[in-house]
Amino acid sequence: MYMYDPSLREEVQKFAGLLDEKLAELEYHGERFPTRDYDLVLDIVETKDKKTTRQYYFVDHNTRSLFWLELYDMSRLLDDILGAEEPGHISESLR
Repeated sequence: MYMYDPSLREEVQKFAGLLDEKLAELEYHGERFPTRDYDLVLDIVETKDKKTTRQYYFVDHNTRSLFWLELYDMSRLLDDILGAEEPGHISESLR
């Protein structure tokens, strides 16, 4: 993402703020964040029908795994993950 574009940068900052709020809400309700050694990857994507979608994932460096703050259907991505043959091979970090 081209972060020198002020409008894109502002959109990413708003998105990161929303995720921070969601994380705080989950922790307030007793959900445990799986790690403190992580990176957050954010993207703003324009769809074929010219709509804008926000996408994200967390990377846990200790387990070398991806996770989200809510359930995420990874089935369409399993073909690209070496060794993963079915959804059961993917764990649910926050549940």
